[in-house]
Amino acid sequence: MTVRYEVVGALDRGVVDAMGGLGSDAILVDDGDEDLLIAQPATGGDDE
Repeated sequence: MTVRYEVVGALDRGVVDAMGGLGSDAILVDDGDEDLLIAQPATGGDDE
């Protein structure tokens, strides 16, 4: 089973460290920048 994720926001690394991570089904994506991207399972169709 394949699950598509979509980026829904970004947080500064320091904020994420202070929070201790995220709850729910969100994941953090490290793209090497100062911010960590927040992604959640995509709910829409294949509009892309």
